[in-house]
Amino acid sequence: MSEPHTTKPVPDAAHFQQRDGETYIALGIFIDAVGLPVLIGTYWAYQTSVRAAIVNGVCGMVLVLVGVAAMLYGRLLLARSKKKM
Repeated sequence: MSEPHTTKPVPDAAHFQQRDGETYIALGIFIDAVGLPVLIGTYWAYQTSVRAAIVNGVCGMVLVLVGVAAMLYGRLLLARSKKKM
């Protein structure tokens, strides 16, 4: 005979917002960890070519800003999920 079908409780939207908020924060930290060495490498690029340093500086700033934006959005999602709980 087959076993009875049991259903698992479905998490509410606040649970998913909390999970998404934590994911965005982790993603932001990772992107910042990639962007900071690019900004640091701008110093060595500047010693060979000013044009390369400008490209590295712009790319590093964009990476850092995207990482900070992801972390801020993650904090916003966590704050919203705490209000709903």
